[in-house]
Amino acid sequence: MDFNAALKKQKDFDSFKDQEETGKAVALANPYDLAPVQARFNEYLVGIQSMKTEAESLIITDDKSNVLAVEMASQAKKLINSIETVRLSIVEAPKKFTSAVDKFAKGFKDQILSIETELKKKTLDFLRKKEAEHREAERKLQEERAKLQAKLDKDAKKAGVESVRVPDVIIPEVQTKTKTEDGTAFIKKEWTYRIIDISQVPREYMILDEKKVKGAVKAGMRSIPGLEIFEDDKLSIRTR
Repeated sequence: MDFNAALKKQKDFDSFKDQEETGKAVALANPYDLAPVQARFNEYLVGIQSMKTEAESLIITDDKSNVLAVEMASQAKKLINSIETVRLSIVEAPKKFTSAVDKFAKGFKDQILSIETELKKKTLDFLRKKEAEHREAERKLQEERAKLQAKLDKDAKKAGVESVRVPDVIIPEVQTKTKTEDGTAFIKKEWTYRIIDISQVPREYMILDEKKVKGAVKAGMRSIPGLEIFEDDKLSIRTR
């Protein structure tokens, strides 16, 4: 099978591109309509299915069949490049536009985010202070209750009568929720962490820095404790 038959769509694309460059391409009524885009890619389906069937049935037994396999793989790579070219031609302009809009909007969002972050910090500091004051007030009341209870117990023992029990300290819970017409702010408790001593962290919580390892191996490192560095085979296809 000649896989290049599936590549004939590239000629159609080149023709379309030429028209586009000369301003003759007809603009889509709806640039976000996926139907014509899908139709454009669907033209590759028959060729791809044939390529898949041929590749799966191929058995390499000699140099001739190996040459055929390399030829098929090369043609498949060309088809991938062809599809990628079509994809880029479709998404390039929208991608540039989207990127420009994102960059433009980000400038405004970053300014507003800094305002929100600053206000959230101030509110959180205020609410934490309220909680701290509430805890301190409760501690003092508990302390006073304990002292009073101790005095009553001592006086009762001295008088030979039963002591009077001081009522438990009950104070209203601190209000840490702030409601407004535009929104509500409240403290949400959640468990988190901070690193104190990285050397004490168990191995199961560590992640190997593969990028750093690959960079070291590529630079010539041939021995890293705990790792086996070896030479592996990887077939490379270079098309013409």
